Amino acid sequence: MMIGALLSYYLADPFVAVASVVAFLISETADWLVYTWSKRPLPQRIVISSAVGTPLDSAVFLAMIGYFSIGGVVLMTWPAGSMV
Repeated sequence: MMIGALLSYYLADPFVAVASVVAFLISETADWLVYTWSKRPLPQRIVISSAVGTPLDSAVFLAMIGYFSIGGVVLMTWPAGSMV
C-alpha cells in the first residue's frame, strides 16, 4: 500500500493521491469491522464487506476531490462485467 501511495503521489496530483489513500483506509476499516464484528458465515461476510466497502471507497474519494454524485458512485462500483 505504501509503495502504491508514494507512486500515486509522484505520478498524479498529490491531492488525488491523498484522497485515494484516505478513501482506501476508510473502506478497509469498514471491511475490518464487517469481518470482526459480524458473526455471519465467511461467504456472507465477503458479500457484505464488498457491498459496504466498495461504494464507501468511491463515495469518499469522489467527495474529497470535489466530484461527488450518486451517479458517479454507482458507475465506480458497478461490476464491469455486467455493463454489457
